[in-house]
Amino acid sequence: MIFSVIVEDSLPSTNDYLLDMISKSAEQMTKTAVLAETQTGGKGRQGKQWVSPEGNIYLSVYWPFKCTLEKLYGLSLVVGIAIARVLKANGLADVQLKWPNDIYWQGRKMGGILIETKQNRPGIIDTIIGIGLNIVEMEAYSQEIGQKFVSLESALQHRVYRDKLVAQLLLELDAILNRFTQAGFADFIDEWKTLDAKISSTSTEMDLFAKIINAEKMQTDSDSKFLH
Repeated sequence: MIFSVIVEDSLPSTNDYLLDMISKSAEQMTKTAVLAETQTGGKGRQGKQWVSPEGNIYLSVYWPFKCTLEKLYGLSLVVGIAIARVLKANGLADVQLKWPNDIYWQGRKMGGILIETKQNRPGIIDTIIGIGLNIVEMEAYSQEIGQKFVSLESALQHRVYRDKLVAQLLLELDAILNRFTQAGFADFIDEWKTLDAKISSTSTEMDLFAKIINAEKMQTDSDSKFLH
């Protein structure tokens, strides 16, 4: 089994559930996935609420990285790539990623990613990867959400079986996180560029991001020349 899987009817937050597990027994934990039917305190980036009615995917994954925190740069984008691959495999064209952590389709938000880390052990970054993915129609919650959004079933125009989708996500996450551990973000830059929604964040954030991408690419090119 790739992950130990925990499924709950309702949780305050799947990320917080795993963070609590880490605080109690990180040394005994294996790679773990937690799913909830609803969240009463779902979290988005920068402290925003993640509206979490029934029918969607609320998934958090625990992954211990043996590296420094700096090596995790680009992790949310790599997780986005994994989600995009699975969505494309299920027939959804035009999937895009908005830096640093959103899944978009035709200019509307379909999902988001929240990365949280703990450094309680030497040489290990205990990492929680939270994923929220809109599956069912949520027009009743449009005022709470407060931005343009779309669900996967609306985009595909047919029913989506979440169990199958979650299984595919976990398989893809396992493969891509193992690759990220070995190669870092540099190995994914070209694929990310094909998915980039080009929706601007602040100019300062994007300037920094561009510099880091260029540095990663230069390092990759240098390593390649050395190997040849």
